[in-house]
Amino acid sequence: MTIKLKTIALLCVFILPQVSCFTKTVKPTQDTFSKDNKTVSEQPTEETLSKTDLAFTKGNDALIKNDYARAFNWYSKAAEQGHAIAQFNLGSLYKSGKGVPQNDQDAVKWYRKAAEQGLKQAQYSLGNMYLYGKGVPQNNEEAVKWYRKAAEQGLAEAQLNLGVRYYSGKGNSQDKPEAVKWFHKAAEQGEVQAQLNLALIYANGDGVSQNNEEAVKWYHKAAVQGNVMAQLNLGMSYYNGKGIKQDKLEAVKWFRKAAEQGDIQAQLNLGLIYANGDGVSKNEQEAIKWTRKAAEQGNADAQSLLKQWGAL
Repeated sequence: MTIKLKTIALLCVFILPQVSCFTKTVKPTQDTFSKDNKTVSEQPTEETLSKTDLAFTKGNDALIKNDYARAFNWYSKAAEQGHAIAQFNLGSLYKSGKGVPQNDQDAVKWYRKAAEQGLKQAQYSLGNMYLYGKGVPQNNEEAVKWYRKAAEQGLAEAQLNLGVRYYSGKGNSQDKPEAVKWFHKAAEQGEVQAQLNLALIYANGDGVSQNNEEAVKWYHKAAVQGNVMAQLNLGMSYYNGKGIKQDKLEAVKWFRKAAEQGDIQAQLNLGLIYANGDGVSKNEQEAIKWTRKAAEQGNADAQSLLKQWGAL
C-alpha cells in the first residue's frame, strides 16, 4: 500500500504548567537522626536516648513495618514533648488517614507546631494546606509565607512552588524574574518540573531574554528524568535545529520516548516522520502504528490521516 501523505506540520505547544506539587506522606530518614546537635547512628541503645527520642525511634520502627497505628501512638508521645520530626510525621498520618481517622485540621495543627520549630518539610506541607484550603481557609498569602520559609532552607519543592506563585502573581505581586530565580534554585537540585518551567520560560523569553540554547539545556535535564513534555519539546528542538544543531535522528529518539509514555503529539509526529521518510527510512508499518495510537486517543489529525491512507 502506498501512503499518500497530506502535508501536516509537526506541532508543539509551549505552555508553562501552573503546577504546585502537593505533599506526600514523608517518612523520616531512618539511617540517622539529630539529638542534642549530634548525629546518632542507626540502632542506638535505649540507654542513650531520652524518653522523647526513644518514642520517636519506636515510631520510626513501626512506620518501617507499615504499622501505622503503632507509629501514631509513639509519634504522639514524642510530638507532645516537642519533637519536631515526630510532630511532622504525626501531621502526615492525620493527613493520609493512616493509623488514625483522616483529619486535615489535626494535620494542620501538627504541621504548624513542627513548622514553627523550623522544620522545612513541615513548612512546605503547611503551605500546601493553605494553598488548597485543607484544614484551614484557603489563603495564598499564607501559602507563600510558608513556602518561602522552606525555600530559604533549600527545599526544592518549596522553591518550585514559590516560583509558581511569583510567576502567577497569586499570594504576592507577580514578578517573573523572581520566579525564574526560584525555578533555578529548584532546577539545580534536580526538581524536574522546575527544569521544564525554566526551559519553557527561556524558549518563550517570558521574564528573561529569549534563549533557545538555555531552553534546550533545561529540556534535556528534564527529559532524561522522564518528563514527557520535555521529551517532546527536546525532540522539536532537534527536529527544527532550534537552540541546537539539527539532528532528526535524535528528534525521533526523543519523540519515541514521549510517544511511549502516551503523548499524542509525539505519536503523531512519529507517524508523520515515518510516513515521509523524514530523517529516517520510510516505514509504512511504523507510520500507521504511531498514527493509530494518536487516533485512538481522539486526535482528529491522526484519524484523518488514517482515513486518507485507508488504514482505519
